[in-house]
Order: sequence, then C-alpha cells, then structure tokens
Amino acid sequence: MRSPRTELWKDTQNDVKILFTYSPKNPVIDKQTELKFSISNLLTGKHLKNLMAMVVLQRDCFRLGTTKEH
Repeated sequence: MRSPRTELWKDTQNDVKILFTYSPKNPVIDKQTELKFSISNLLTGKHLKNLMAMVVLQRDCFRLGTTKEH
C-alpha cells in the first residue's frame, strides 16, 4: 500500500500502526476521494481482524477513531 501519498500514523497508547493513502493525488471538494487504510498491531506487525473504525472528515482536518478488536 505504499505510494508517495502514504502516511504512517502510530498510536502507541493502543499499539496500533495505521498506513493511510488516498486517490486522486489532489482531492477536490465535492468529488469522490478513495481512502485506503492498513491497520496492524504496532508490536507484532500482524493485521487487525474484525476491526470496526469510523472516519470523520471536517474541512481541512480529519480525525480517525478506532475501536478494539472483537
């Protein structure tokens, strides 16, 4: 999932690593943008299974909320 637009987020409190990328390269307001996430355990590197996540986009910023595996 690596591309020039890939961002790496580390949540050491929850031991989670998130790789995030988007397409197109320059998103446009009111046009579709594809968001891709790869979420893994920060300590083991294993991808998380049965994960529920919520993404909230707001103007020039966004926040990612995740819940524990179940």
